[in-house]
Amino acid sequence: MLSGSPKESKDAGKPTLRDKVEDLVHKAFWDEAIESLSNPEPSCQLPRIKSLYEDLLIALTPLLPPQNPVITTLSSPLPPTSSPLDSAIMHLREVVTSLRKRCAPVQDEELDDLLRSLDEPPPRSSRPISLATLVVDTVKSILRISDIMKEQLSQFVLGSMTEQQLQSTISKQAKTKERKDILDIWKSWRIEFSWLTWFENYQLSFQVDGAAAESQLKWVMRLVQALGSSTPICCQLPTREPQSIENSLPPIFFFSTPALLEIQNYLQALVIAASLRTLTRVPQGVQASDATSFMERLWILLKAEIVEEPGSGDTKLVHLADEVVRARQVDGAILSAEEETRLRAAVARTLNHNDPVFVLLQKRILKALADALGHQRSESRQTGAHTAPARMQTGQHGKHAEKRARITIVLDPKEFDAAYGAETPQLVIGRVQGFEDEYLRKVVEEVFVKVDECVRWVEGVWPDVLQAGVVDREFVV
Repeated sequence: MLSGSPKESKDAGKPTLRDKVEDLVHKAFWDEAIESLSNPEPSCQLPRIKSLYEDLLIALTPLLPPQNPVITTLSSPLPPTSSPLDSAIMHLREVVTSLRKRCAPVQDEELDDLLRSLDEPPPRSSRPISLATLVVDTVKSILRISDIMKEQLSQFVLGSMTEQQLQSTISKQAKTKERKDILDIWKSWRIEFSWLTWFENYQLSFQVDGAAAESQLKWVMRLVQALGSSTPICCQLPTREPQSIENSLPPIFFFSTPALLEIQNYLQALVIAASLRTLTRVPQGVQASDATSFMERLWILLKAEIVEEPGSGDTKLVHLADEVVRARQVDGAILSAEEETRLRAAVARTLNHNDPVFVLLQKRILKALADALGHQRSESRQTGAHTAPARMQTGQHGKHAEKRARITIVLDPKEFDAAYGAETPQLVIGRVQGFEDEYLRKVVEEVFVKVDECVRWVEGVWPDVLQAGVVDREFVV
């Protein structure tokens, strides 16, 4: 429903029980502060003023430079005085004046009102509660205005970032949260145990050599092995009685599992396409009348099955066989009923994961994937990955109003994902026998790039586990 009933809209504006409780707690806090400051004894006032200063320091630190006198005042011990409230009013005036120089124009009027009230405080002859109320109300206003300014500053920083800087920040935050969530759910000991257990089933169906055979890339080869399995990839959530599920990935792959499952399906589809290509006799360069090649049409059918388009699964085998028969007849040859029956039976056999042609082509594509990933990471180690500059700065150095402090935003490199947008060696894919078709080679490259992206993501979140098999609790993404 796009809109609720009038009663629902009316109820939505009413404060919740939580709102009421929070209001009561806040009111009690400020009432207690006024009561403490109303006590004429400095020994009673000074501790409460110091506590308020600490709250102000936390709120103002993101808005003011460390060398600002206000920060120094708020963080220093309070000097002994016979009139703590007078000193507090003087300090609060400095705070408001400093904020006045940095705030947006929309806050000018409110800060000017605060300055006027501080410039004309109640006379000392008045009741102590008057000065106490002025101090507390001013602190409340400063805290509220500082929250608004921090929100404005956050929007300003985001607006000043380049597209790449913004995406890098989002990537860093996503990796940090992913690591935290997985550690919270599985705990370190489960992650380490599942990692060791996963490696016990290391058994490649193809021979690796060169960079792919290096020990630090063994986990990548183990992942390629999982992608080549006929059993769908999965990642178990922790339970009291864990079940042994075939082709289950360690917890560090939890958030990457959906992408890896899709890649697994694409790899199988590539093998199917290459297998069916062996059943055709299409002359090089010949295309169907609709200007769409046999391999393109075949891939449309296979991809529809992967993305689960409605109705694709029921007729997939029939459609694949139709395309093979059509490709055999593209040069004008006419198949007899017996030949067509044998051809359709061959198509059905080819889709079997135990078919010799399927097994051979799968070994070739998996070895090509392993070699490409291994070679690229070897190149990265030799050349060194390009990282973000040590200091990133944004903002303009043009004219600015005299009463405003010029804001120059220096972006902390720690807030960025150093791996995002890093210059890395290109993924080199050699000739894969059986996958030479021009359209098929393009799809192979796209799928390999998807695998590389998943591997790089995991490398950025869990380098400790990948390198030593142990969770480093001190590691920061």
